Amino acid sequence: MRYPAIAVYVGVLQLTVLVPDSHSLKEKRAVLGRVKGRVRERFGVALTEVGGQDTWQRAELGAALVGSDAAYVERALDDLTAAVAAEVAVTARWRDVVHYPARDRMGDDWTTAAGGSARDEELARAARAGGTGDKAAAVAALGGDDWVPAAWRDDGSDDDHGPGQPRRGDKP
Repeated sequence: MRYPAIAVYVGVLQLTVLVPDSHSLKEKRAVLGRVKGRVRERFGVALTEVGGQDTWQRAELGAALVGSDAAYVERALDDLTAAVAAEVAVTARWRDVVHYPARDRMGDDWTTAAGGSARDEELARAARAGGTGDKAAAVAALGGDDWVPAAWRDDGSDDDHGPGQPRRGDKP
């Protein structure tokens, strides 16, 4: 099976911000909490304080996002910066966009190309075999289900419990 060629771009943003009216860590965190909440609401991206946690008026904020289009990731990082700058003073900005190649360049078995183990290759083969919903084919591809922890196995004798859950009458 060949996967479509999908490139991945990871954008990383680090901002140094000032909260000049803050006179305590509590005040700074309240302001940053509002900024982070607005960014999360508007962009669906989480900002986190990655530096300056013990200073009253300065903070280092970090964010990362992923997209399949470099221009989109660049614009999103610019928009994030502008949104933060509308709330607090941004004194420094560092950003980077890293390109990860399309999966088809890695070959059919992407687990090996990504540094996966032989067991990962077996699991990938089983996933491909079981992709049609054929559990028996997936189990056969792995050479049995002895690798599944006993607590996860479900013998199907009682359908109103989840795998690994006690059956009626079992002692806890």
